[in-house]
Amino acid sequence: MAEVAVIGVGAIGGGAARALLDAGHHVTVHDARAEALAAFDERFAAAPTLADVAAGGPDAVVVAVFDDAQVLAVLTGADGLLAGLPPDSVVLVVSTISTGTLDALHAAAAELPHTVHLVDCGVTGGPAAARDGRLVAMLGGTDAAVARALPVAEAFSSRVVPMGGPGSGLRAKLIRNHMQYGVWAVADEARRLAEAAGIDVARLKEIVVAGDELTGGPTALLGPRPADPEFMRGPAAMAHKDLKAAIELADAVGAEVPHARLAEPTYERVFGIEDPAPEPDGSEASEPDLRAVGLAKMAEVLQPPDDAAVRPCDDRRQPVPRADDRPPLRRGLDPARPRRPAAPPADDRRARRVRQGPAP
Repeated sequence: MAEVAVIGVGAIGGGAARALLDAGHHVTVHDARAEALAAFDERFAAAPTLADVAAGGPDAVVVAVFDDAQVLAVLTGADGLLAGLPPDSVVLVVSTISTGTLDALHAAAAELPHTVHLVDCGVTGGPAAARDGRLVAMLGGTDAAVARALPVAEAFSSRVVPMGGPGSGLRAKLIRNHMQYGVWAVADEARRLAEAAGIDVARLKEIVVAGDELTGGPTALLGPRPADPEFMRGPAAMAHKDLKAAIELADAVGAEVPHARLAEPTYERVFGIEDPAPEPDGSEASEPDLRAVGLAKMAEVLQPPDDAAVRPCDDRRQPVPRADDRPPLRRGLDPARPRRPAAPPADDRRARRVRQGPAP
């Protein structure tokens, strides 16, 4: 097992330190706050200073401090660790920082007389996941650096995804955060609209969670797109219709929906269509025309049978066939066929399972 130092033992770093210890690594912890170090018992080696961390000759260092300034102070400041680490050690930068700061760290590492590997290790999942070793880690670095970082990242992660070369793990984390914070902002907007419209928010959450399991939720558009973007005109037309209706609801109940107003005009681009459908003569298409084009494309995608016709909404209800017109029953549903006895009541079945025990 490795000698691992964790710098910054707050919500993420503290959980990662405990997960590393549970995985069998020897863990040294350091934090500028004495009260943070006091939370770690004698199983951990506490390093009062960065010089003490470097003197321990760690194989790996996990940097989990708050911001760019603290990362630079830890690694390249007056008492910075980078120059004092042993050859072939690896630094995992877990902190979410700017790409410019990461570039500066790589430049500093390149000037050292010996090799210290640097890996940007974006993580997601939160403090509880860190403590339980269930974070999702995104690694960016050279092949040699990532190979050294893997055993460390695997100790506090349920999934480790090498993203590519230096900087790719940080870029992935920034994009993940961009998406998460954007979704949260829209969810808060939806909550406010629901409250103004008299909709129970707990029930709304229930249907959103259940629906996302079927549709893919916010990540649905991160998958493959149709080869022909024109097939997405139908979904774009539907998005315009639905968002405009939601905006009208917000106006009626006095709720502010700035994100919906910003998003509604963009849905051609969201679905991979750069321009609205043009009129045959080149003039700008009207909204009903765009809707007609979109519905036609949806019909193409759905590919109805040759003998089926696309009917207007008010023609969808068909008369129920009379008994004489109905197709014959399938053989398996023959009413003359003997039937199995009815199942016992639920309470009786439960009692039987208790008496009989689990199936072998």
